[in-house]
Amino acid sequence: MAKQELDEGLDLGNVVSVKKGFADNFIALFKFILSILILPLIIGLTISFLQQIALQEGSVINNFVFGLVGYLILHLFIYQPRGFYNFEQGIIDKLFGFFAPLKALFLYRLPVFSLITLIVYIILTVFFEYKGILGISIFLLSFTALMHLVLAAANLKDESTGILRGDYFLSLSTVYLLEIILIAIFMKLMVDSFSVMSFLKEGFSFFINTHIAAWNQLFVIK
Repeated sequence: MAKQELDEGLDLGNVVSVKKGFADNFIALFKFILSILILPLIIGLTISFLQQIALQEGSVINNFVFGLVGYLILHLFIYQPRGFYNFEQGIIDKLFGFFAPLKALFLYRLPVFSLITLIVYIILTVFFEYKGILGISIFLLSFTALMHLVLAAANLKDESTGILRGDYFLSLSTVYLLEIILIAIFMKLMVDSFSVMSFLKEGFSFFINTHIAAWNQLFVIK
């Protein structure tokens, strides 16, 4: 009798395990597909952001590019500043630890050092009327933004599991989207000629038009 109950328990455990495995794989597949659907939005916002950068004066463009290149050189050939990134995540944990949903939203997604760069720039220019610091501020903004994105991607990759890495691709997509929107807002607060509305409008237009074109190509019979 005891053996029969044990066998039935094992069978039930196997069924539950199979169902859980199927559910996990289905969710991972769904997240992977969702990340593919979001991809045109990432491309569109990236293109529109670069277009807005290209409209700025030469010093803004140069310092923004130098910031990106500077971090790439540092990361690839000299040092990967994971300590700075962990410190950044610790700040988010302390600021939003009281409310789990808010913490989950900003963890990995809020470029703290870019935000600090913006705050310091505003304090120095508005309250102390310092001039000539726009260039270095733009450099630090792009440097810290890329640092946050690259290290967030590395950490998310280390934590991802399951088939197709659905969690990883979807999380990385949301990290990129929130960060590029925040950096666009920061740019607007530092450079008045940067248009956040045009950035968003053109990016979402690309996203919608891409999906419409794909739908017409796949499902509309001509």
